[in-house]
Amino acid sequence: MKKLLSFLTLALVVGVRVFAQTSGGPDQYGYEWRNSSDPNGPSYNWVEIKGRTGTVQVAGLADDNVVGPFNIGFNFPYYWLNPNQFWIGSNGYVSFSAIANIASTSIGFPSMPTAFPVNQNNFLAPMMCDLNFAGTGNSGKIFYYSNNADSLIVTFDSVPFYANSSFRGYNTFQVILDANEKSIVYQYLQQVDLWDSGYDQSQNPLVVGIENVTGQIGLQVSNNVYPTPSSAVKFYYPSSVTLQVTDVQANSNFNADDGGVFVLNNSPVTPVTYVKNVGNQPITAAVQCTTSVFPGGGIVPIAGSTLTATYSSGLTVGQEDMITQSSSWTPNTAGSYFLRGQLSLTGDAATGNNRAETEMVVVDTSALGVYLSYDRFESPFDPALHGISGFGTGNGIGTYFEPPYYPAQVDSVVLYVITTSVPSDFTVELFDDSAPAGQGNSLGVATIPASSLPADALVIVPISVTNVNIATGGIYISWIQGGDSTYLVTDNQPPFSNRPYEILAGQWATHRSRSTEDPTIRLALKPGSGNVSISADLSASISTLNQNYPNPAQNTTNIEFTLANGGNAEFTVMNIHGQVIETRNLENLNGGNHSIQLNLDNYASGIYMYSLKAGNQKLTRKMTVNK
Repeated sequence: MKKLLSFLTLALVVGVRVFAQTSGGPDQYGYEWRNSSDPNGPSYNWVEIKGRTGTVQVAGLADDNVVGPFNIGFNFPYYWLNPNQFWIGSNGYVSFSAIANIASTSIGFPSMPTAFPVNQNNFLAPMMCDLNFAGTGNSGKIFYYSNNADSLIVTFDSVPFYANSSFRGYNTFQVILDANEKSIVYQYLQQVDLWDSGYDQSQNPLVVGIENVTGQIGLQVSNNVYPTPSSAVKFYYPSSVTLQVTDVQANSNFNADDGGVFVLNNSPVTPVTYVKNVGNQPITAAVQCTTSVFPGGGIVPIAGSTLTATYSSGLTVGQEDMITQSSSWTPNTAGSYFLRGQLSLTGDAATGNNRAETEMVVVDTSALGVYLSYDRFESPFDPALHGISGFGTGNGIGTYFEPPYYPAQVDSVVLYVITTSVPSDFTVELFDDSAPAGQGNSLGVATIPASSLPADALVIVPISVTNVNIATGGIYISWIQGGDSTYLVTDNQPPFSNRPYEILAGQWATHRSRSTEDPTIRLALKPGSGNVSISADLSASISTLNQNYPNPAQNTTNIEFTLANGGNAEFTVMNIHGQVIETRNLENLNGGNHSIQLNLDNYASGIYMYSLKAGNQKLTRKMTVNK
C-alpha cells in the first residue's frame, strides 16, 4: 500500500515494457545475469506447479506483509551462504532470512543492492512493487513446490497491483532455484495493467534484482520496467570465487529483534549484543564488543556507561551468537536513551555493519503509576520533529510493550491524534503475546467515536483499561482507523524503538518506517494486581544464576541458582532468535539453593539463552547444545 503522506516529489518516470539491457554484472562476488532476449541467455519455459502433488499454497498474505519461514528442502548456494529456509514478501520478493516488511516509500522501492538494516537484506526481487493480496474478489495466490533435492519453485499467481485503496490487473511470475547449477531464474507468464498512478513520479516503482546478506553486493536488472510476458531472467553463480570476505555483523542488542526495551532506574543493566558471521571465511580472531549508553539524540556517551567484552570462541560462516558484557551499568535518571553495541575485528572487510543501536527507556517507579513510552513527543506539533501516519479505513498501526517489572497492571492507553475538519472514529485493541503480533488473545477493545473528537486539532486521547494484568512477556496495542480524517501522531526524533507494526486488512507486518519513526501510543501501568506495590514485591529475590553443566550439552544439562529469599520465579529458555522453547513457573520456592534439569531431546543443535526472572530481577546466561 502506498504511504498516504509524502512530501517528496521526484522526476517523472514512465514505465516501459521491455528491459533496455539484456545482460549485466558481474557484481563483486561474480554473479552475472542475462535475460531471454540475450543470445546467450536462458530460454523461457514456464513450470506449472498448481495441482502438482506436493505443491503448497501459502496462507496469510495481505497488502504489505511477510510470511514464513518455509523449508527449501535442501541447502541452496547463495553468495557464500547455504540457506535452507525462505520467507515470502507480499510485494514480490523472496528472502533467505527473517526479513522485515519492505513496502513503498517516497522513492518507491529500494534500489539493489542497498545496505538497509540487517533484517532487510539477503533477498531475491523477481518483481518488487506494490502488490495486493487483500480485498473481496482478489484472486492473487502464491504456491511453492520443492522436490527436496535440488529444485524449488515459488509462483506468484494472478497477483494484482495495489491501486487506490483496492487492486487492479494481475501478474503471474515465478522464482526457480536450481542447486545443481547454483542458478536463480525469474520467469514472467502474465503482466496485465499498470502500477498505481501515484508511482508515476517515483524513482523505483518496480525493482528486479538480487542482494546478498550484507546489502552491499548484488545486481539490479531494472527499477522502472514492466516485465515482458513470456520472458525469463537468469542469475549465474560465478564459475570460480576469488572474493574472500571476513565480516562480522552486529545484529541487535538486548533481543534478536533489536526492539526497544524498558529498564528500571537504579537497577543494573547488563548489555547483550547479538552478532553473526556474514562473511565467507571463518572468524578465528577475537571480536571486541564495546557498549555505551547515550542520551536520546545525543552524541556523547553517559559517563561510566562504556563497557568492553572480548569474544574469543570463533564464528563459523553463518553462525550467530551473543556477546554479554561481564559487568553492568546502573542508570540514575529516568528518560530516553540508546545503547550502542560496536564491534571491532582485525581484517573486517565491511565495518559499516559493525554497529547496532537500540532504544532503552529508563523508567522511574518511585510513583504509583508508570508510563511506558518509546516516543518523546511534546506539544506543540512541530513538522520538523513530528509526523502523522495512517493507512486508510480499516487499517492502522500497532506496537509492542514489555514492562520492566512483573506483575504489571495496565491502567490506560494514551494516544496523540490529529483530526481534520470532519474527524473520523478509530478503534484501540489490546492483545496478549501468546501468538505472533496481533494474533494472540484479545484483552479488550474500545472505539473512540468521531463525535467525541474536536475538528482540526491535536488531541490527547486517554483510554481506561481494566482487568489487564501482565505476569510475563508483554502486550500488543493496535490503533485502527475508522476513516481517513483522523491520523496518529508520530515522533521522528531518534532513538527509535523498532517496535511498530503496520496493520493492513487485519494482517500485522513490521512497519516500513520502524527505523525512522515511533507512533505516539503509550501505556500507563499501575502496581501489580492484588494491591502489590512495586517497592514491596512479593516475588523471590535472585542471588545467583550459574552456568549450566555440562556445557556444551547433548542429552541433559543442569542449572543451579540461589534465591536470597523465598517466593515465585519464572524460568525460560529461548533460541538465538528470541523464540521461547520452554517456560517453567516456579512457585513457593524457599530461599537458598535450587537446581533445574533440562531434557534436551527436543532441542536442536545451537545457541540458547536461559533466564530466571523474579520480581524486578532477570538474570540470563547462554548455553550450547551439540547433538
